Amino acid sequence: MKNLIIMPIFSVLLIACGNKYSDALETYLTEDDGVKIELNFKLLDEKFVKDITAEDSLQLCKDGRIAVKESWIDDYKEDMIYYKKRMNKSYKDLKHHQTYFEQKWGNYEMNKNAYKDMEYLVDKDWVKYYKKDYEGDKEQYEYYKKRYEEYLNDTYETVYDDGIKKYSQMTPNQVIAKVVECKYSIINPLTKLTQEVTRKFIFSADGKICHGEYKEKK
Repeated sequence: MKNLIIMPIFSVLLIACGNKYSDALETYLTEDDGVKIELNFKLLDEKFVKDITAEDSLQLCKDGRIAVKESWIDDYKEDMIYYKKRMNKSYKDLKHHQTYFEQKWGNYEMNKNAYKDMEYLVDKDWVKYYKKDYEGDKEQYEYYKKRYEEYLNDTYETVYDDGIKKYSQMTPNQVIAKVVECKYSIINPLTKLTQEVTRKFIFSADGKICHGEYKEKK
């Protein structure tokens, strides 16, 4: 009689333990912006792979920050050099036209001669054009120079900064997520065929949220 009572209880415990990540994974795989896709999801097996600690996450954020720097610093340097050359050229063009205008017109006053007035205004507009061109190049040069110097001096901001701040304040060995290898089946809504898939996923420490598929670091 005792065996009859113990066995059902043991079976319930096995089912409960086996379904620890089922709800979270089903939600991740079958819901899109609150709309559920019917896939007849079933979790067949789960294997714990490893814990992700605050220290692990801090290092990932630091690596990500460095990767951002490596991706952009050379581009900003090239753009800075490019607009520096453009700025120097447009400055020379501006000075040339300013000198030409001053030498040609001096203290010329409008409304003396209609033809000359028109010529004067055209030359004046050319000076404005080259001034605007120079100011645009200067603005671009200063922007890329500032960004390049931020990356050069490690004062740049990235999406990883909040993570670095957050995980730096935690105990290094604090578990914040778990990697679990899950084998599950779904019915493809197009082919109506059952597919079995085995992949690794990242779950919250309590197993209630699936954050997505785990990608091995190359």
